[in-house]
Amino acid sequence: MKKYLQYFLMPLVLLGCNSSPKNQVTFNADILDKASVLKADSVSISGIDVSRAKELYVYADSILIARNYERDGNHLIEMYNLNTKKLTNKFFGIGHGQGEVLLSDVTISYNTMFVRDYQQQKICTVNLDSAISDMNYIPKFQKIQNRGISKVAIFRGKEIVENSYAFVDEKSGIHQPGKKLLTAEEYDKEKGKSHKYDVMNVASNGLIIISPNDDRIFYANTNQSFLEMYDSNLNRTMTITGPKDMQTDYQAYREENEVLPKKYIPYAYADFYCSKEDFGLIYYGVSVDADNYDFEKKNAFLLVFDWNGNLKKSINLKCHVKAISKSKHYKDSYYICTYGEGGNLKIYRLHE
Repeated sequence: MKKYLQYFLMPLVLLGCNSSPKNQVTFNADILDKASVLKADSVSISGIDVSRAKELYVYADSILIARNYERDGNHLIEMYNLNTKKLTNKFFGIGHGQGEVLLSDVTISYNTMFVRDYQQQKICTVNLDSAISDMNYIPKFQKIQNRGISKVAIFRGKEIVENSYAFVDEKSGIHQPGKKLLTAEEYDKEKGKSHKYDVMNVASNGLIIISPNDDRIFYANTNQSFLEMYDSNLNRTMTITGPKDMQTDYQAYREENEVLPKKYIPYAYADFYCSKEDFGLIYYGVSVDADNYDFEKKNAFLLVFDWNGNLKKSINLKCHVKAISKSKHYKDSYYICTYGEGGNLKIYRLHE
């Protein structure tokens, strides 16, 4: 099991909903074949120490946000001015303290950062503009109930929780259906049920994307090629499948029927940005051999959608992407975090 858990730190979920959507859309592989290629300009981060960083984001074209590894002596978040290269703010030390974290998930949406500590079961919403302008700004955590490794988001002031008990994979014959987004109350009920399979490791850490008007939610599956849209009552209203059908070979192990991949680890959607106009998803559509793990050599695509779920464009990014941001000031321009020479993190601005 430990062999596979290291790979499942990347988001992994599978299809499982108990209601049929009103609209079903299927993408063909030609949307990737016909994807455009943008020009890439290197963004200078010389003078900024990013050796501790796991991922890098660009906010409002001028602020570099370093999401660091959870290691002793680090801060989870560091913010730098890209023009002066000076530290703007840092917060969330590593530890058990009130403002510290142990094992975290970080999501950036609009002008906020959402941090969830899996181990200490607490969440925090950071106003990025306040954090940039005020070095004394202190974001505060609030405790939540134990949700395991399921993703959590705040929608209209309330928790919505990923259903990590729902998993359907026809190829392996494993059928444990259920709605993928639940209220906190629904999740607690689901948690108390008896399930045939333990699918926690393959049905968790999907991407939850909330619209700017708080009237709909998108759920992107990250090891099977589909995207779902939910209304404000968590009814599924659209499912978008494709463009790739990855090779899978899931299997239930031991008496607990713990479901894990036998050989191939699939990767579909991996990261996202969102703006008032649209949202974009990093897409891979590959299966990686667990015995010859080379995911970080795989190239990514960017699929851009409007808030009705219509595909606006597909872009071949021509590299492996760790994180993505959208430019605030340059039209149709994006920042990507990728690997440079020697495995060091680099930032590029993509544009037409």
